[in-house]
Amino acid sequence: MEARQDTLLEKSTTSDKANLILFVAGKFVSLFGTQIYSFAIGLYVLEKTNSGLTFASSIIFSMLPRIIIGPIAGVIADRFDRKKISVGMDFICGILMLSFFILSKFDGIKIHYVYLFSFLLSTANVFFDVAMEASKPNLVDNKNLTRLNSLSQSITSIASISGPFLGGIVYGLFNIQSFLFFNGICFILSAISEAFIDFEYNRPKERNKERDTMPMLQELKEGVQFFRNNKVLFSIMSFSLLINFSMQLSITVPLPYILTNTLELSSSQYGTVKGFWPVGMLVGSILLSFLPQRDKIFKQTVVMFTIFICILMAVALPVIPIFSGYSKGVYFVYYMIVMGLGGMVVAFIDIPIMVVFQRLIPDEVRGRVFSLVGTMAVGIAPIGLLLAGILIDHIPTWILPICAGVLLIVKLIFFIRDEELKKLL
Repeated sequence: MEARQDTLLEKSTTSDKANLILFVAGKFVSLFGTQIYSFAIGLYVLEKTNSGLTFASSIIFSMLPRIIIGPIAGVIADRFDRKKISVGMDFICGILMLSFFILSKFDGIKIHYVYLFSFLLSTANVFFDVAMEASKPNLVDNKNLTRLNSLSQSITSIASISGPFLGGIVYGLFNIQSFLFFNGICFILSAISEAFIDFEYNRPKERNKERDTMPMLQELKEGVQFFRNNKVLFSIMSFSLLINFSMQLSITVPLPYILTNTLELSSSQYGTVKGFWPVGMLVGSILLSFLPQRDKIFKQTVVMFTIFICILMAVALPVIPIFSGYSKGVYFVYYMIVMGLGGMVVAFIDIPIMVVFQRLIPDEVRGRVFSLVGTMAVGIAPIGLLLAGILIDHIPTWILPICAGVLLIVKLIFFIRDEELKKLL
């Protein structure tokens, strides 16, 4: 009997590790292909058209599916087999890339083909992302959930850092059509690796049969209702959305302006400073994957939120008159440290909170809630960008990061005073 239990335990541990390795391998291949494609095809559009508007349009066509289709993808992920969705969507991405390759051989790479395939590729990615995110708690034991999320974030950070670099090499050394073929094969290999993942490893056995006949609109409303009725989740999510909004207001728009216009750093220095954010996130993710998983994260979250607010406000310091007068080298090093720390702190905030979300949200509504969160996160960014873009022409630049910091301090006070959050986190 003991020998049988040992065998079962060994099998369970093996499956847990196998899922972890297969998930990392699939995500690595799929994400790198997407990042390199986005960068290389963007360069191609810019070179062929020399038009910023055309380039921006190709990005917009990539963003639209996440805003429009995101909530529907959540309903699909909760109703149907998530493994079939994940494997199928990666396979479809491969077929799309190979179709683009064949089409380009006969008719060249036309701009309207770029728009079409960017939209279709992004649509497939939305369904893939929602199904995979909702499945994470089902792939490994609870004790390994933080490690899975940390590794996932590490791959995302590495792809963000090296994607543009590798994309530039690919674009310079190889024909863009050859890359389309190579990328298509990568997606299909990723789909094959994901086909061996056990999506039922840690999934609850109970399933609501009534859901199979429920109208899709009613399922969507159910997801929204769950989110609205859960005050704790709503509070955490509203804070995360406010952070996303504040980052547009304090970093995305003001930082390039401060570095290149006010402090007159070179474009390569600006690129280096910007690259320290994903480097910081990578370091934070790796550290979290080795640290023991904590059951209570409220104090840690409050400390990290406080440091994050200080970092946002620190973006403004060099352009406040009393702190001016230092050399460009000093400012260059200062902003590398600020961005690196910012990325690392965000990893220490995002990953533990994501683990809490994954544990608190029942499996049967997880896809819908995650897709709603993703849609809101993407949807709020343009509002922050637009507001910062309007204000930066009329007020001193340093005011924007300071205002964003004050906004978050007010929210942090409400966060600390929330007794339900203290018990939960």
